[in-house]
Amino acid sequence: QASVVDPYGHVADVMSSPARTLTTGLPLEDAIVATTMERYRGVPVVDPETGTCVGVLSMKDLEKVGNLSGYTVEDVMSSPPR
Repeated sequence: QASVVDPYGHVADVMSSPARTLTTGLPLEDAIVATTMERYRGVPVVDPETGTCVGVLSMKDLEKVGNLSGYTVEDVMSSPPR
């Protein structure tokens, strides 16, 4: 039986545990967003009601916005097409 070997290892070997996440409604200027993004280049975004991952907030997303005031995580996160 053939098996696929990931040359980069397992996700568990490189991910933080427990996984750091942000929720959709957080204002971008919130201190939690700022401190999280200082440590990580991309962070999963979850729906606070279901706990489902709905996107990723990356430094690139934040750079596109410029002024963070008035935006929420959901407004600027990358997400799959709906």
